[in-house]
Amino acid sequence: MSCKPSQPKLRPTLADGLVLLCVVVLTVAVSFFVYRPSENTGALTAVISQDGTILRQVQLSALTEPSTLEVTGSHTTKILLERDGVSVTATDCPSQDCLHTGKITRAGQSIVCLPQHLVIHLEGSGGADLVLG
Repeated sequence: MSCKPSQPKLRPTLADGLVLLCVVVLTVAVSFFVYRPSENTGALTAVISQDGTILRQVQLSALTEPSTLEVTGSHTTKILLERDGVSVTATDCPSQDCLHTGKITRAGQSIVCLPQHLVIHLEGSGGADLVLG
C-alpha cells in the first residue's frame, strides 16, 4: 500500500476572486478620496513670517494684479503674490530649496527657506487638512 502525499490546490477559487475584487474596489475608493483634486472655495491668505515674526499677511483674492515682496535678512528672497498662489521667484540662499518648491495654491501648503528662517504659508478654507509624516 502506497501513500501519496496530498498536493495543495494551486488554482484560485471563487472566494479568492471576491477577495481580490474587494481589495481593488477599496484601493480605488481610498485613492479617489485622498488624491482627488481640491477646490479652493474660500479666500486664501498668504502668511509670511521670518524668525517666528509675521512680516505680512495678504489675502490673495483681494489682489487686483500680481505683487512682489522682497524679504531681506541673511539673504534676499523675492516673493511673487498672485490671486491663484504664491511662489519664490529669486533668492541668493545657498540651497535654493524655496525657489524649487514652485507655486503653492492650496490652504496648508508652505514654502520654507531655512537659511533665511523664512516661512510662507497659505491659510484658508479648501485644500488639504491632512498632514502625513
